[in-house]
Amino acid sequence: MLQNPQSLNEMTTEDVIELILSTEQNDRAIRRQKALLKVSRIPEKVSLGDIIHDKERGNNFTKNINTLCSLNFVKNGNNLCIFGGSGSGKTYIACLLGSLACMNGYSTRFYATKDMINTLKIAKGSNLYKSRRECFKRTSLLIIDDFCLSTDYSAEDQEILFDILNDRYRYKSVIVTSQKSPDQWVKDLGGTTIAEAIVERLANNNFDLVLEGKSLRTSLTLPDSK
Repeated sequence: MLQNPQSLNEMTTEDVIELILSTEQNDRAIRRQKALLKVSRIPEKVSLGDIIHDKERGNNFTKNINTLCSLNFVKNGNNLCIFGGSGSGKTYIACLLGSLACMNGYSTRFYATKDMINTLKIAKGSNLYKSRRECFKRTSLLIIDDFCLSTDYSAEDQEILFDILNDRYRYKSVIVTSQKSPDQWVKDLGGTTIAEAIVERLANNNFDLVLEGKSLRTSLTLPDSK
């Protein structure tokens, strides 16, 4: 408008105000997206075009990805379990969905399972624990990567996992990636009553995405020493 004042003569007052407000609204939305992405700690920048679609992925892979990218499961507070072998792209797809959630205004946090537990463990027994637990509860989308990759979950670890998942159950969404089935989760968590309760809150109220095919990680070829 400053560069071309004559354009104002062609616009009504309502059009000028609408243009100013829409520009400000778009600018605020972009700033919020950048802030949400920064806080989310998503380790990889992924777009839908980066996802590999081939026969090894299965016949319904493309349809399932497109459905998940609508983020209706986040809107409705459902969980998503992504299963697959090492290198199958579980984390990659979780990063894609987390990034899309941020771009659509959903607060998101990405954690490796042990890192998430340790974040709360250091605050256990203090008022800080309640504060951090509330922060986990308010986050729209929580991504837990490599769930039950190991089997060394103490009773305190299980209690923290239960607190986080129970707070969010049927209220906020969780994406969990794992190489193992929910039955194996119960065993890896010790087969206790609280282990069953943890798995019940993850494996119910959820959608499953099973990634088929070989590892997508590639090896680098060493350069010729000649």
